[in-house]
Amino acid sequence: MTDPLRAELLRVAKRMVWFKPPEVTLRDPVFFLNHVMTWGTVEDIRVARVHYDDDDFRKALRQAHPGVFDARSWAYWHVVLEMDPAPPLPERRLPESGHTLGASGTDGAIRRYQELARRRKRTDGSVVDAFLAERRREAAEE
Repeated sequence: MTDPLRAELLRVAKRMVWFKPPEVTLRDPVFFLNHVMTWGTVEDIRVARVHYDDDDFRKALRQAHPGVFDARSWAYWHVVLEMDPAPPLPERRLPESGHTLGASGTDGAIRRYQELARRRKRTDGSVVDAFLAERRREAAEE
């Protein structure tokens, strides 16, 4: 990886996961991509898609860390990567007690967001292009 590309990726890693050094964040691509897929700007997603392919993004969904994704991002990326229907959001199991910490009650939201993403994909062509265009419009309005 050339220095400018590496620097660009390090900047995104630093912004996405502020509580870890960017070099440490990038050692766990699943963790890094989970954060980009949930909190990333259009530019962050563009940078990530230069460095990681669809299979990397799919792996990030299959091995998602509990507590990172929200229902909207979870549903959206499952549609974009043609992995829908999305399963429930990942949950963290507490040792000993068997209790889980997770986003209970989000299944309905996930289904609604997936339907919106599917509808957008049918009308706008590429759901990724539509998503990026929507993010650009939102940024311009701010």
